[in-house]
Amino acid sequence: MLHRHPSLWSYILEWDALAAKGKKWTWLNDREVVLLDPELILDVLNDRTGRYEDQSAFFRTSSRAPLCPRLRRQMSGSLMRVLSANKLCPSRTVPALVGSAHRVPGLGVRLVSMMFTEELGLNLNGAGEIVDEYLRKIIVEHDLLGTRLVRVNRLFTGLVSRLADWLKFEYQAQDPPRNIFDVALSGLPELDHTEAAELALRLALSVTGFTGVALEWALVHGSEDVEHKNALSRFGAHNVLRESQRLLPTAWRLVRRASTDHSYGDLRIPAGTTVILSTATGQRNESEWSNGSSLCPSRWNESAPANFYIPFGQGANSCPAKILAPRIISETVLAISKKATVSFASRQPRKPTVGSLLGLPRGRITFHVRATRAER
Repeated sequence: MLHRHPSLWSYILEWDALAAKGKKWTWLNDREVVLLDPELILDVLNDRTGRYEDQSAFFRTSSRAPLCPRLRRQMSGSLMRVLSANKLCPSRTVPALVGSAHRVPGLGVRLVSMMFTEELGLNLNGAGEIVDEYLRKIIVEHDLLGTRLVRVNRLFTGLVSRLADWLKFEYQAQDPPRNIFDVALSGLPELDHTEAAELALRLALSVTGFTGVALEWALVHGSEDVEHKNALSRFGAHNVLRESQRLLPTAWRLVRRASTDHSYGDLRIPAGTTVILSTATGQRNESEWSNGSSLCPSRWNESAPANFYIPFGQGANSCPAKILAPRIISETVLAISKKATVSFASRQPRKPTVGSLLGLPRGRITFHVRATRAER
């Protein structure tokens, strides 16, 4: 089992070093193996022979892991339609940023929440407070910042219970769905209200977590000097984002569970083994990417290289927002860059915060008012 202390970041560095020596896998213990080789990782994710259990990162509950494929397809499509209906206007968030410093990780989650207030139900009395508490205390404080909430499971259970009561007694679902609650409730009667409430909170994480953390990385990497010029102005938001997610992917590892005994050459994986796929290691592998451990947005100037690059996963269980999320992030970075420049000051030691997501080192991002032509 991976433990946060001394640091999950130390695991990533260790796996990178093993891969550089030609190692394709490493065992954590007799029931957990980490795959480092891009070819092996892709083989597991595509799983054409059914050697791994069906899994889903978000479309699951404590009692149903995961939901059946039919419900997952239905809800995934509904969620994308709900989010896509939002006529994004990231520039509206800029006035709240400029001229002040903001703690990270966590700023990105807050910004995405501001852009999708209605879709996340944050504007609804009762439920909005529950979703807000979940994002602040469990996602930002516990997972991203690493604050050790001793009773985090109890807190999560309590939030689910409160939201289940609200869904059952105070809310009338809308058809077609307009927010995450409508999406979750579309699973009734196959799901009960407690399962729908838990699912709704997981969907809140799916909307804000990856997108928010990736947004923070893109803002910081876009402000860095690459080849003696600001990366964002030289290479554009989309290329900076793609390179940022190659170098330090927010979803830094994926997990599968073997359902049958099988082998990859000399590697024998018994049924029941937890298989950790180190996508971060694969995406920095020097055999896949020249100068793979350095930020180099220019590598995306041409059409996308045919190298190992799966920041959104691969196969049937890849992220449903793999097209929408980059658009949200790129548009937000561009909107901010028109009004402000970005600086980042981290605490020491400067190492990423790593939980279920790979976030910025603890610190603060400051947005400085961009001078007008007249002022320059």
